[in-house]
Amino acid sequence: RVPRRWYCCGGRSRKKFFNKMEIEKKYLLKELPENLYAYPSQAIEQGYIIITEKEELRIRKRGEALSLTFKRGSGTTRHEVEIDLTKEEYDLFEQEVIGEPIYKQRLNYPYGEHTIEIDIYKGSMEGLVVAEVEFPSPQSMDVFSPPTWFGEDVSSMKEFKNKALALQGIPASL
Repeated sequence: RVPRRWYCCGGRSRKKFFNKMEIEKKYLLKELPENLYAYPSQAIEQGYIIITEKEELRIRKRGEALSLTFKRGSGTTRHEVEIDLTKEEYDLFEQEVIGEPIYKQRLNYPYGEHTIEIDIYKGSMEGLVVAEVEFPSPQSMDVFSPPTWFGEDVSSMKEFKNKALALQGIPASL
């Protein structure tokens, strides 16, 4: 089994490698929380290379960090593997992106023992705002009490997965 965080050297570059179970819920928001813009944020650009029913391969630019992420599974628990990319590697994968690239601003909002990641979508997905919360275990997810400004739990709704947004845009239900 590969440790959760493992650092290796590939040629001259040092790459970060993650192998973990992602336990996460996604919500629409009824309203934005107070003082949201007082918390850290980053611009994110991501595109999908491979999309199947239960698997995805994506590239992401988060600030200056570039990564390649593979996810397998569905629902709230998925297997995730991520590695850092060089600019040259990112540029090669970027040529293979299918669908629309996703542009969003991610704000990290503290809430009790959790950090809520609030994604404000840009470009063709302007107007979509979601909150994601990651959990250390299924049990902690089950006892999570969302704040009052959270709206519908869309964790199991395929049309709100980023890979679906890249292929189909904002769901018609909004």
